[in-house]
Parts: sequence; C-alpha cells; structure tokens
Amino acid sequence: MSSERANTTRILILALALFLVAALPVSAGTQLNYFHSNLIVDSLAAAEWLTAETILVESQTVEITEIDEALLPYTYLKIEEGRPQKIGGLNKKAFTTKEGFSEAQVLFHREIIWLTPGEYSLKLKFATEAGDQTVVDVTVNVAPFTAIFFIEPTAVKIEATKGPGLYKAKEPVEIRVQSNNNAWHIYLTAEKFHFSDKDNKDVTLKPSELLVKVNGAKDYQSFEKGISLHPSSFPGGIAILELAALVDWHHLAGSYEGTVQVVLFSRKW
Repeated sequence: MSSERANTTRILILALALFLVAALPVSAGTQLNYFHSNLIVDSLAAAEWLTAETILVESQTVEITEIDEALLPYTYLKIEEGRPQKIGGLNKKAFTTKEGFSEAQVLFHREIIWLTPGEYSLKLKFATEAGDQTVVDVTVNVAPFTAIFFIEPTAVKIEATKGPGLYKAKEPVEIRVQSNNNAWHIYLTAEKFHFSDKDNKDVTLKPSELLVKVNGAKDYQSFEKGISLHPSSFPGGIAILELAALVDWHHLAGSYEGTVQVVLFSRKW
C-alpha cells in the first residue's frame, strides 16, 4: 500500500514539474505561446486556400523548424490582406506588420489533396527581436479521395443501316477520374439502347449485344455482365470507351441511342 502511495506521489510531482516547465517563459522577460491545430483534407476544396491556423503576431521572423517534406510545395503564410507567400525550406524569413499586432494565417493550397493519404506535420516558429516566440504546430490529415469529374458524351448513338454486322458509335465516351490513391474501381453497365423511331420504341439493342473497347484495346468486351475498370485503366486519369453493337436480322435498320452507367466504388483505405 505504501509503495502505491509513493508511486502516486512521484507521478504527481512529475506532472507538477512538467506543468511548471511548460508555463515558464523562454527566458527572463520573454514569452512563449504555443498553438496546435489539426487540419483534415478529404476533398478538393472549392476555395483555393485552406486555413490551418490564424494568430496575432508582431513584426518578426518566421522559420519552419519541422516539416514533412511533402508539405513544402503547399505551405504558405499570409499577413493581413497581403498575398499568400510560400514559406518553403528551413530558412528564416523576416516580415513586417503594421504597428501593434497583425493577423497571420498559415495556409495550404487546395492541391494538397493529391498527396498520398496519411498524416503530415509542420511546425513554425515566430520570433520577435525581443525574444518572444510563438510556435504553431500543425497536423494535416489527408484522407483518401476519388471522384468522377467528367463523362462526355452522356448519350451514345449507334447507326446500324446496312444489315447484320458490327456497328461503332459515332464518338467515344471519355471518363475522367481524379484520385490520390488506388483503392477504387469503376463499374460500367449499359441498359437497352432504343430505336430512334418513336413508332418502334420496343425495338432495342440488349446489353449482351452492346460492346466496348477501353483505351484502344484489341478486343471488345460485352456489357452483358457489366465491366470493371481499375486505376490502371485510367492513365493520366482518363479512360476512352469505344462502343459498338452486334446487329442481327431481327434488328431494324436505323439509329439506336442509350447511355452507359458509371458507378464509382472505393475500398476502405
């Protein structure tokens, strides 16, 4: 029992000592301020800048004391209404504020979303000539992000006018995907393509008769069971789909039109 009390006493003394050290100024007559913020980036923001921290500062120098190198291209500092300036590197930078205190913002450019998902850290130190210091400790959590940004055209037309055979769509379908990871795939399906003549709407091309080639592949694939496209099918974030149809004697000659359904599936990171 006495041993447990002794351990408890030592823990309390240690905690008190740590508190006193944290509360002490940097040196006599100087002050240390500490700010910590956690920024979660989980989408491509509409605004150009993401604010990690806003503080009041005097004329002083600023330096990056710790940083994950991947953050360097995206890290900026803005004073009052001035333009954001890239901090970059570990060198000190001096800046001047108006008389008294000015608002300083630690910013990240929205393109930071394209970093590999994970946790990144940054520590800035602001110091005045008098020796006062302000430390800004930022943790950036980049979440997995994938989105379909473009599908064109949305409607596909196939002209089948000369009897049985393979007929290609007038133009390919382009799909653009943006992502910061590979844990996703696209699933393609096609419903029936309908004959363009209003009096023959029941005449269709079935999914088993609809075909697609991806990025100039040699062979066509059938839409009968759907088609999965993985990140490797999107070089540069783009996949080109060339659609076609197998037309037989029971089909009417003319134009058929329909759409391709594009569904995005993301796996747990």
